[in-house]
Amino acid sequence: MSPKSPVRREGGDILLAIKGKAGARRDAILGVEGDAVRIAVAAVAEQGRATERILRHLAKAFGVPRRQVELISGEFSPMKRVRILQPAQIPPELTPLLDPKG
Repeated sequence: MSPKSPVRREGGDILLAIKGKAGARRDAILGVEGDAVRIAVAAVAEQGRATERILRHLAKAFGVPRRQVELISGEFSPMKRVRILQPAQIPPELTPLLDPKG
């Protein structure tokens, strides 16, 4: 896994570099664009609504409660850094990006 990978393990946690897209038809992990995971959400980009929707979507995708998804940076920016604490599962779209050795 390259140091520029948008998805990496840190102990039992997962760190993500995200590029958010607000105003989509549905919430979805779209794949990788450059050095970020692209995530679309149906919420508008006003007053942190899209950011919160992204964090909730990630919680569901990783099988954890919302409180285990921490925003590290990018609250009001499309570019975000997020930590998933002790994920129960890895979304299939992101599995190929992780080093199988952990």
